Amino acid sequence: MNIVGMKRLDFGKHALTLGGFLATTTGRYFGPSEATTVAHPVTGVEIDTVTFTAPVDSRQLDDIFTLDLSAMWSFPMPGEWEGQVGFEVANVTDEQEVLEVDTRTLLPINSLAAWQLPRELRLKVGFRL
Repeated sequence: MNIVGMKRLDFGKHALTLGGFLATTTGRYFGPSEATTVAHPVTGVEIDTVTFTAPVDSRQLDDIFTLDLSAMWSFPMPGEWEGQVGFEVANVTDEQEVLEVDTRTLLPINSLAAWQLPRELRLKVGFRL
């Protein structure tokens, strides 16, 4: 589920835009497995494969959610230019849930993609014509 909201408040030639993003999802299902080797029934060639030791949906990772908030101030500049200064907080609650596991060891995969991204603070500065 994803929910996005935004509100723009005008103050003369200035504007304040507030935004938010909430995403939630159930944890991924997985099943423990182990590496196995089988022989091709006709040629006898050995094939490396994986055998599940329990049903493929026997385990589930934790449910996750993330909340992002933002604010942007727009102000007039000479000519038809508009300046913008904004601030964004991604993953406000700093959730650090596991997203991917190695089904053989049942440990998180050794990569950043296996974890929810940590909280980030972002400053945005821009111009618009």
